[in-house]
Parts: sequence; C-alpha cells; structure tokens
Amino acid sequence: MPVDLFSGKASVQTAIYLFEAGKPHNQDNLVTFVDFSEDGYTRMNRRKSGQDVNLRDTDDAKGRYAELVARILNKKTSTAYFTEANGKLIRDTISLTGKDWTFSQHAKPDTEPTLEDFRKTVKNYLSWKLSEIIQKESNSLGKEVEILNKPCSWRDFPLTSLFEIANTESILKSQILPSEIGIPYLTAKEGDNSIASYAVEDNNLRKDKGHCVFIGGKTLVVSFQESDFYSNDSHNLTLHLKERKDSLKEDLGLFLAGAVYKSLKPKYSWGNSISFKKIQKDTVSLPVKDNGSPDWDYMEAFIRAIKELIVTEVVKTLNKVSKPLNR
Repeated sequence: MPVDLFSGKASVQTAIYLFEAGKPHNQDNLVTFVDFSEDGYTRMNRRKSGQDVNLRDTDDAKGRYAELVARILNKKTSTAYFTEANGKLIRDTISLTGKDWTFSQHAKPDTEPTLEDFRKTVKNYLSWKLSEIIQKESNSLGKEVEILNKPCSWRDFPLTSLFEIANTESILKSQILPSEIGIPYLTAKEGDNSIASYAVEDNNLRKDKGHCVFIGGKTLVVSFQESDFYSNDSHNLTLHLKERKDSLKEDLGLFLAGAVYKSLKPKYSWGNSISFKKIQKDTVSLPVKDNGSPDWDYMEAFIRAIKELIVTEVVKTLNKVSKPLNR
C-alpha cells in the first residue's frame, strides 16, 4: 500500500493479506502479490480541509482499485496497471513462517546500474564539492567520454566478498562542537554527500575511517567518503573495499556507491531498513573483465568521463550567465 496511506497520523509501510479463514494453506499454491504503492490518490494533511482536498484522485484511483479487486478474484480487467510484465504483480509460493509474505521479498529487481544511476551519484557528490572545482585551476579529466557508450559485461558479486562491512560509531549531535570546517558529521540525509555539518575534532570521540562507501541505514542513502568522519547512528554502515582498504580513491568510490545503491534500493525502505545482518546476503552488480573479475580500471574511467561531461555542462552554464555582465 502507499507509504502515505495514513498521512499525518503515522508513517508506516502497510500490507493487506487476504485469506480464507479456517482453511490451511497448501505451500504448493501460488499466491498473488501486488505492488499497490501507487494507488492513484494524492494525500495531504490540511487540518481545516475536507476530504476533497486531503484525498484527491489524481491518477485513476478508482480504476486502479477496480483492477486490484479483479486481479485478486482472477477476473478480466480493462486496465493494466498491475501486471507481471511491468513487475507490479507477482505470483509465487510462500512458506508458513510468515517471513516471505510481502511483495518486496518476491520481487526480482533490476540491479544492473544505468548511466542515469551513476550520473545521480556523481551529481550529488559534485554539488557538495563544486565550489572547490570552480575555484581550482581547471585540470584535464581525460578525453574518455566514449567509454560511456562502450558495452561491457556485468556480474553479481556478494558484497561480503568485496568489502569489509561494519556498523559505524554512534555520535550524538549534542556531543559534537559544530564548526565551518573540520570533521564531517554524517547522517542518513539525502544530498550534500550525507554530510549534515562539520565538527571540531575531539579525541574523546571515535571517528570512522574514510576511503569507504557509507550507507545511511534508516533511509538508505549511499555515498563515497574520502575523509574520516563522525557518524550519528550505529545503524549506518561502512563498506571498505578489501583490495584497497585504506586507499579507495574518489572515482572508483563513486562508481561503487552508485552500484551499491542501485542494488539495495529495491529491497530496503524506512519500514524495512538495512542492517549489518541483512546486508550479509546482498549482492552488487559490477562490470567485469574477460576472466570474470571486477574491472576496476573501467569503473574509474567511466566516472572520470561522467565528471568531464558534468563539469563541461557547468562551465557552459556559467559562461551563459556571465555573458550579459561583459557587455
């Protein structure tokens, strides 16, 4: 069901189960799962407004609910919002333990990252670091843009085979002394490379090591962290690449952050947050060499090419803005 189903009352992920009372379930029977997170309604929480404002049909809600009922009853439908083809409907068996009774546990998400996934990761990082890029003398980032269109093979790797995974320290906001510069203070916030603020270094507070992929656990934000940092919650995770534990560089780190996010995002949410225990079974999709090993050089060149494109776009925009000032 939609995450805002009880808008203004509670923020919970709701699932509805339909079964025939008094009849034991045969484990060989197929169960129908429907992703109804998009039900066609737009919800608001204006206290002095009526239902016509707080609950509006903006995307054929009645049609979607009618189709949902028809799908469950195995009847003919006039719409196709929820089909096996678009991944919104799954038919699968379940156990009797109750541990696999939700849609997400049967979904087979596409975990192979796309160019757009990596662009988002790089843009997020560069938006934080843009001031430094603009102020410094422009350096050549390599003329490797053609690599973005170069085909490559991909393979799924268990995260535990590539990374040393650990929970972060838990440093309360009240424990740090804010500063304009200093040690990054990370939270599970979207944007700004997960950096909520900076703090004066305190020898009594334990830092987490940088050169890693950082996962903000509760909301699943994934970022590359170059420097050592303070973390606000022990639910957060660090992934240190085993091959380059203390020397994971920016380009490879950004690629891995984008790939990890793409692989984990379909599985986890606020109501089903990632944890150290859960991540042990997760995988990440990466480009590989002919021998099946991760192609680290390709990943680094791929991100350098995206950087070059993004920085070029920024420079063009700045030039357009500055032209009227030179008249």
